[in-house]
Amino acid sequence: GFIIFAVTLAILYASISWLRDDPKFSGAIQLTAALRYVLTEGAIDATPEVVFQAAASGLTAALDPFSAYMPAEELEYFEEETEGEYVGVGVEIKMTAGAIVIVRVFPQTSAAEAMIEPGDRIVAIDDAPTTGFALLRVVQLMRGPEGSTVLVRIQSPEGEERRLTLERRAVSVSPFPIHGIARSGAAYIRWTDFSDGSADRLAAIVEALSVE
Repeated sequence: GFIIFAVTLAILYASISWLRDDPKFSGAIQLTAALRYVLTEGAIDATPEVVFQAAASGLTAALDPFSAYMPAEELEYFEEETEGEYVGVGVEIKMTAGAIVIVRVFPQTSAAEAMIEPGDRIVAIDDAPTTGFALLRVVQLMRGPEGSTVLVRIQSPEGEERRLTLERRAVSVSPFPIHGIARSGAAYIRWTDFSDGSADRLAAIVEALSVE
């Protein structure tokens, strides 16, 4: 274990040592020192992987509200919820200041039928408070066999709470949920997500609309 730990620190140090000569990246030395201190002197015995993921999350949080670090497993769930098909209640969520916030409600789902709206928070799942839950854990709890139900407590931005029993159903997700030709003859397309392949799918929709 000590050898693995020493090698990890050596790799970390070597990977950013070139930054020492550039004033713009002087903070990298502080970051290295902080990581080394946490790994050697921290009160909680955390693995290097956990510490590095926490550091990556902190780095991306400093960018903008739309940037975030996701481990591979969490990214897989995120991609399913933004484009594809899965079984759930029909919401897209994110972690904001430790709270689970709904950012999108898909039409024709149990969440939409329950009048859940973007900005609402999921404060409990099956009577278990979500405080301290990782985002991936919440996603896993919200999913399950098709036709099964999950009890959620929803809090509005104004603080009003509701207890809802939601049915898990197949949710089909598309970055272009609405498109067509208006009476005026103008084509309209609603583009909700930017992801791999979206440009090609947009081109196909535009081509289809142009021949209608």
